[in-house]
Amino acid sequence: MPIARTRAGLAVAVLALLVQGCATNQPQMPEIRSVHRGTDGDPSVKPEDLKLSPEQHMEQGRQALQKQEWTRASQHFQEVVKDQPDNTKALLGLGHALSGQGRQGRAEEVFARVVRLDPGNTEGLEGLGLAQLRRRKLDEAGETLHDLADKHPERWRAWNGLAFIHDLNGDFERSETLYRKALKASPGNPQILSNWGFSRIMAGDFPAAERILRKGLDQGSHYPPLRNNLGIAVARQGRYKAAVRILTKGMGQPQALNNVGYVAMLQGDYPTARRYFKRALAASPTYYPRADHNLDKLEALQDGDAQAEEPTRRDHEARQITISQTPN
Repeated sequence: MPIARTRAGLAVAVLALLVQGCATNQPQMPEIRSVHRGTDGDPSVKPEDLKLSPEQHMEQGRQALQKQEWTRASQHFQEVVKDQPDNTKALLGLGHALSGQGRQGRAEEVFARVVRLDPGNTEGLEGLGLAQLRRRKLDEAGETLHDLADKHPERWRAWNGLAFIHDLNGDFERSETLYRKALKASPGNPQILSNWGFSRIMAGDFPAAERILRKGLDQGSHYPPLRNNLGIAVARQGRYKAAVRILTKGMGQPQALNNVGYVAMLQGDYPTARRYFKRALAASPTYYPRADHNLDKLEALQDGDAQAEEPTRRDHEARQITISQTPN
């Protein structure tokens, strides 16, 4: 299923990333070290880890995955794989840990090995497709995830990944259909609702985005992106005070004020943008360079020396894929 690469110009308003940082440029992670090599230089390795059985390594690895202790998880699974290279359960755990570390190339290799050993392994296929997606290999990811979702419609992450690919291509009608399929497989899932709301923001359908995102919060979810995206959807409708109240529950007041100011600037409401940027600077106990930079940018816009540019989906896609993949 070839996927056209028409990503340029896709606007997105999930501006919480502007102040919280974006995961697009992840630092290189150190090579996995065997826990049998000792504890020097890695506080995650405990002395009692040095004499574990393969079964104990597997259990410790699973526990580390649940806690998102990616390096520790990878060490335990690597110990098993070292002696049992065809152990698909250990390989799956290792693939998830590598993906959590941001090492998508190695994760893809590990998941591909699982699929070679067991072509029908659904978790391996899903991990492979999502690793390919994170590496921007959209055609390969689309084929892998499409085949999996067709045969196993219960794999919500496959539907979610496919929807994301269509978001990148600006095909929001198709992505909406796929998000609905993901929700059918996992009703009320806050990650899917957050991604779907994100998609509707990109499509410019802010009221729909608000409805979707509120549904997630109304279900009692505390998933942070739901609230952040909801704040932006509300701000895009000009309800700035309400947006600040929503965003402040999930981030500091200076960041919330800055984000709302940025939305106002994107919408050409320069007086409001100036007011919120200045409030962000005043509310911060220390110098807040992001708000100061945005205030300078606003001055340039008003002087006609610059043009407002929305952050693109491509700028933030790494974080969005991270949201989409969580180890089982």
